[in-house]
Amino acid sequence: MEIYVQSRGSSQDFDYRWQGETPNLAAPNILRESNVYNLIQGESPSIVLGRHSEKLFLLVTGLKSKERRDFRGRVIRNSVLWICEESEENEQSLRALTVNILRDILQNDIDKAITFSENENEFKTDFDAIRKLGVEVGKVEKFPVKSERKIGNNNQALREDLAFELEERCLPKFENQLLIVVTGIKPEATLKEFGVWRGLSNLVKGEDWEDYNFPVDPGEDSPTDNNLILLIGFISLLVIISFTLFWLKPNILLWLKPKS
Repeated sequence: MEIYVQSRGSSQDFDYRWQGETPNLAAPNILRESNVYNLIQGESPSIVLGRHSEKLFLLVTGLKSKERRDFRGRVIRNSVLWICEESEENEQSLRALTVNILRDILQNDIDKAITFSENENEFKTDFDAIRKLGVEVGKVEKFPVKSERKIGNNNQALREDLAFELEERCLPKFENQLLIVVTGIKPEATLKEFGVWRGLSNLVKGEDWEDYNFPVDPGEDSPTDNNLILLIGFISLLVIISFTLFWLKPNILLWLKPKS
């Protein structure tokens, strides 16, 4: 699993930037490729869980530092990104992490793992501590997913409802999709446009979940499509049988005709 952290130093010259676990780890292009920043603002508290190019990723942004301030005395905000190959085990890890982030359990641990470097102009990350969070968050169940898409207001009740669902149920197999988006700035029309599986925003009205329709994902099995395929197959079989009988009929009659 790849881990990235975005933060900043105290000096004016060391602004917000991403830091990889190893020096040669590439920048997290998956955020740009999956259009994450069309749905969130990086400096604001948000959560995104998505699937892109056969990888799963979890992004949490806008985590306020308790002690660190920049050169103007402003609170420094941290972001963390986890990227992993798609597998049952990795999905369970990201689900468990998301559950604890929704419940504001991990913010202090993440903050402790990100500190100023020796000269306080830059920042450094204890990636071992960040990695342990994915191991110690707890277990999740593997009940079947509820694939209908829903959006709602970013209130505590729906956050807890979403956390409970992630504890119990698997993620949908939508390809190249932002599955979960928790944000404060996007209207319901935008969440629906991107087809998020579960979307929470401060700008969505109403206190409960709202189901909505979205075009079938290319990686998702559609009952209508399956029935159509079966119908076409059945008709094709009837045509083949009819043609075969038509072609064989003269030969069968000739074979049955009594010989003189």
